[in-house]
Amino acid sequence: MRIALAACETLPELFKDDQILAEALRRRGAEVTPLVWTRPEAQDACFDLCVLRCTWDYYLKPAEFLDWVEGMAQRSQLVNPLDLVRWNVHKDYLLHLAARKVPSVPTFRVKQGKSMDIATLGAATGWPEVVVKPAISAGAHRTARFQVGDPAAQAHLQALAQDGDALIQPYLPGVEDPGEHSLVYIAGEFTHAVKRTQALTEGVGIDRLMERIEPTEAELEVARLVLEALPAEPTYVRIDLVPGLQGTPVVMEVEALEPRLFLQECPEAAEKLADALMSL
Repeated sequence: MRIALAACETLPELFKDDQILAEALRRRGAEVTPLVWTRPEAQDACFDLCVLRCTWDYYLKPAEFLDWVEGMAQRSQLVNPLDLVRWNVHKDYLLHLAARKVPSVPTFRVKQGKSMDIATLGAATGWPEVVVKPAISAGAHRTARFQVGDPAAQAHLQALAQDGDALIQPYLPGVEDPGEHSLVYIAGEFTHAVKRTQALTEGVGIDRLMERIEPTEAELEVARLVLEALPAEPTYVRIDLVPGLQGTPVVMEVEALEPRLFLQECPEAAEKLADALMSL
């Protein structure tokens, strides 16, 4: 089987997790090729499987990225499925999850070219602090935390909305303590979870090993609801949870596009993922 592991220009030889996956696939007889999605050779490449892994610059050129994955899906079997990738690119999926009664971080979307008064929103919701970020982003890109009355919050929102849709969310102290809990599912089954202490700084902690944890029953239940709400079945997915405003777990993000899967922390999950991919 010929398998492409899609990557970005800054990681042409793949992230460490995906190097572990590549070796697991090669042990099973697969021919594995790291493929930088923006390079000319990737534009008409064809494989048995194209697995989206560390395409971590997609948010800088989202239209071009979607064009590329749509073309790749016509030439190869795309993992994860195209419908799920489209759904996951724009973080308004959080609104979809909330509509499905999945506990999620409260989210207001501001469409490109529009605005919303953050001070009025804060007064109506009782939020003392907000996070303002692009609706298409990764790694805390252009994400910032503000006091509701800070004029800089409105200025930041206006700058984001000039370029695309933006999101306003309450700041959740749980992202610092106890930190985000990331639950990883492969082939529909829970494999492992890690604790991450997040900082609102772009790119922080990408190479740092994380602490493995056992999720609570409440966290597993929220993750189950997420899986049921997805538009297509993922081969892999990461569900990031954090204590919400009431202290119970809520979805911060669902990573079904190009998630770091923490395979260094759980090598047996790499073996399970390799088996799942070889069976497709």
